[in-house]
Amino acid sequence: MKDALAGEDAKYSIERDDGNVRDDLGRSYLDPFPEWPEGERQAIVHAKGSVLDIGCGAGRVMLYLREQGYATVGVDISPGAVEVCKNQGLVDTHVMSAENLKFKPNTFHTYCYLAAISES
Repeated sequence: MKDALAGEDAKYSIERDDGNVRDDLGRSYLDPFPEWPEGERQAIVHAKGSVLDIGCGAGRVMLYLREQGYATVGVDISPGAVEVCKNQGLVDTHVMSAENLKFKPNTFHTYCYLAAISES
């Protein structure tokens, strides 16, 4: 993500706990809204109120929502991802596991997880 923010084509590979492996270029973490997958563009329109972006990566969802006037908070388990977010001006971003969120109940109206939207 840091390389992508610097304009470089950095290849990456992510392996999930279930064994699924995804290879891509880091710049996809920074794609502007028109380049998002169709399902993500359709889902994000359901955001409302304050938004918690869980697994925020480089912050593309928060950047888009901020442009739309939403208050956003991001969490990611990766310190590097949080650093990239903060370098883009997303200061309310925290290194935190989704399994151990440290927010008061009812703090957020919308929860994003990899751009999948769910309302509370």
